[in-house]
Amino acid sequence: MIESIIRQYAKNRREIQIFPTAVGLAVAGLIVSVVILFFIGDSGGISAYAHNDKGVAFTNRELPLAAIGEFDKAIEIDPTYTQAYINRGLTYDGLGEFQRAIEDYDKAVKLGGPTLIQVYLTRGVAYRNLDRLQRAIADFGNAIRLDPTYIQAYISRGYTYFELGQYQPAIEDYDIAIGLDPTSAKAYEHRGAAYQNSGENLQAIEDYDKAIGLDPSLGRAYLNRSIALSQLGRLTEANADKARACTLNKQLC
Repeated sequence: MIESIIRQYAKNRREIQIFPTAVGLAVAGLIVSVVILFFIGDSGGISAYAHNDKGVAFTNRELPLAAIGEFDKAIEIDPTYTQAYINRGLTYDGLGEFQRAIEDYDKAVKLGGPTLIQVYLTRGVAYRNLDRLQRAIADFGNAIRLDPTYIQAYISRGYTYFELGQYQPAIEDYDIAIGLDPTSAKAYEHRGAAYQNSGENLQAIEDYDKAIGLDPSLGRAYLNRSIALSQLGRLTEANADKARACTLNKQLC
């Protein structure tokens, strides 16, 4: 699981959170607190920050409903607390309640803040999980507009184009991702799939070769390469790749 550290300078500029980014096909519902800070409000009650951190702690203990209850309390105390909306949205994501997650991300977008780029990406993945692919593409585009070097947004948008059968735009997004990070095995693997579905098996094999070279654990890349090799009549190599895919992931057998 890949997590990007976002230093939150909201309110008193003392909060530090890890904001999980979307990777692959789903959003991880993991929220981690680097520094847990409990603040006491002027009235002597527990502050919104403390409720948020309690929610984070419940999430880390895999108690999502209890976590949501704490995020609810944080938002009730401070309706402008962006991170509480984000954390609650991520928790809903982890429960598969994508529409409720999107509603929280909508509020976070309206409030703005330093995590806006990641919120666009995460909301885009939630839209994709609801098969609202055009909305997903729009959100990935928003993330790219704010940061043209944001590799994961290109990979996510490319995958969404792929799901729509728009292989050339998908390839173009993967081209950019690879240009930004030539060590991205997933970008090569996904571009290979786009080439393969375009009937360009040789280019697909080249990309699968690069993906596997960077990450030999990519069972799906072996399986897809075996199909491309088989279509080219290279059956011995194809059978070897299929066997390797099966070894790495029994679901691919």
